[in-house]
Amino acid sequence: MKIIITEEEIKDNSNNSALGELVRSKYWTQLKGQGSIENKDDELYLKVNEDGRVVSIIKPNDIKE
Repeated sequence: MKIIITEEEIKDNSNNSALGELVRSKYWTQLKGQGSIENKDDELYLKVNEDGRVVSIIKPNDIKE
C-alpha cells in the first residue's frame, strides 16, 4: 500500500502532528476500502524520521521492550 501526500497537503498541515493525523486518516481510509481490519488507532504505530517521513508501520506484537 502506498499513501500519497501532495505538496499542498504538506503546506496545509505545517506541524508534524497535523501531518501525521492526515497520513493516518489516509491509511485507515485505504485499509477500510480493502475490508482488511476495523479502524482502531491503537493497533499500529508509525515510526517517522527527523524529516517527518514515515519509515515504517509497526504492529504492537512487533515491539520489543
